[in-house]
Amino acid sequence: GVIVVIDATKLSQVEEEGIYNIFPKIWDDIPDIPVLVLANKSDVPNSSSVDQIVEALRLKNITNHKWLVLPCSV
Repeated sequence: GVIVVIDATKLSQVEEEGIYNIFPKIWDDIPDIPVLVLANKSDVPNSSSVDQIVEALRLKNITNHKWLVLPCSV
């Protein structure tokens, strides 16, 4: 699987690209690979919610991979 860690306080940095451009090769070359998105700094005020992250990364457009977004604080 693939683990992506994003800064939940700086969602705009990845929002433009969407997750397809973060790891462009895995979407077509490795079907059915699970993707875990860890939203770091989720405990910080004004951080993005899981729903906002799903929308910004366009995860609902991904139909050939299982994905999950988990808030975390490291």
